[in-house]
Amino acid sequence: MLFMHAYWYGFLACTHRSGIPGIYRHLECLGRPTSVSCPGFTRYSRFAPCMVGSKGYKSVLDNDGDGHATAKEASQTISKSRLDLNGDGVITKEEIDSANPFAIMSKTNLYKELTRQTRLDVFDYRQWEQYRSSDTFFTHLGTFFGSRVIRSIWKECAFSLVIATLLCLYNSVILPFAARRGLFHGCMFHLPMLPWTIASSFLSLLLVFRTNASYQRWSEARAVWGSITNTVRDIGRQLSWRSPCRQSVPNALNRLAAFGWALQAHVGGPVITHNCNKQLVKLLGPKDLAVVQASEHKPMALLGLLTDSVDSLEQCPLRGQKLDMGITQLMDNLGKCERIFKTPIPRIYTKHTERFLGVWLATLPIGLYDVLKAPWAMLPPMLLLSVFLLGISELANQIEEPFSILPLDAMCNGIQKSIVEDYHNSQDNFHGQDQPMGDLSDGRSFVAQVLRNRNEPLRHAREAN
Repeated sequence: MLFMHAYWYGFLACTHRSGIPGIYRHLECLGRPTSVSCPGFTRYSRFAPCMVGSKGYKSVLDNDGDGHATAKEASQTISKSRLDLNGDGVITKEEIDSANPFAIMSKTNLYKELTRQTRLDVFDYRQWEQYRSSDTFFTHLGTFFGSRVIRSIWKECAFSLVIATLLCLYNSVILPFAARRGLFHGCMFHLPMLPWTIASSFLSLLLVFRTNASYQRWSEARAVWGSITNTVRDIGRQLSWRSPCRQSVPNALNRLAAFGWALQAHVGGPVITHNCNKQLVKLLGPKDLAVVQASEHKPMALLGLLTDSVDSLEQCPLRGQKLDMGITQLMDNLGKCERIFKTPIPRIYTKHTERFLGVWLATLPIGLYDVLKAPWAMLPPMLLLSVFLLGISELANQIEEPFSILPLDAMCNGIQKSIVEDYHNSQDNFHGQDQPMGDLSDGRSFVAQVLRNRNEPLRHAREAN
């Protein structure tokens, strides 16, 4: 009994002192009174993960401790990290893949956030062909120990292995030695495997639901940005090919292209905001830039400027109404992005799942001890189980906030290039600027003109008869 108390005390104490995020952090809260309140959920950026400590959430990039991580602080943190092999202040994908274990151990949270940048996949046919290759299976097996997910959960896996080692050491070495010397007579810690077998079914359901819920969030975010891409291109097409006032079209298209960058900054962090602001400076004029920078909600400000452009460019109410419907669609997509970004999966579900998994893994050596003939042979299975189960939980954590792992830079650049190309095509083929189109200030007169043109041959035929 004394060893059992020491076992759990050491379990909780080690997790607290080592600052292990996620699973074992939640185990420390077991048994606390329900009146203790948790700080609000905050995710600063793809480069600024949060950890729970005695003083609340703290970003790994927040050097001065003011609760806000800036782009300058991010650059300083990266330059001081051992992950930056050449010391240029930029950590590339090659440096992440070749990082040594000691560098990962010293900056695990920074490593986890930086590895998210390597998952911004934009496929073409060549990559799909390589992805379908018959060598993919063996390639993935060959990179098992270089997996960024496995490297990111080294603390949790090492802790599970230490627990199993201590149990084997106590049952196989300490207890027989103490009995021979007459020091004390203790009991071995071993139980039938049945409780863990029964619990594994419920644990698998929780993990599957958690992973599916996270993937649905990622899938919805990708669908929303796909809708943004299509809507922006459609609005740009109508402005480029139909607007008679050619001098004002480029300004409207710049406002339209800037919306994607502003939205990316809105759901990003300090580094992303810094990079997106550079794009806004290139696209917007001084007056528009001052309006956007002075606004707390920059995407909303750009939609307002875009509405002003549509009202000044399009004189036909029918066409103006169609363009306004596109702007409304962008507003709706903006709200969807904010909902996904600001609302995580209910934390009570995540906490309970991680506590369940943590307790199940921590006590599993007690059930495995009698299953294998050689007690020390349970260490490799414990390590593998920890890697795969904790890896599943880590996958859910990684994709729960999807905007950090979506290739938004590539999407915004693609939107901007397609708008510019379509505008140049319209400039080369535009023939309506010197041709009067009649009075388009009123939609009814436009319809009446179309009907008159259709009925003109009938009128001439009647006069001839």
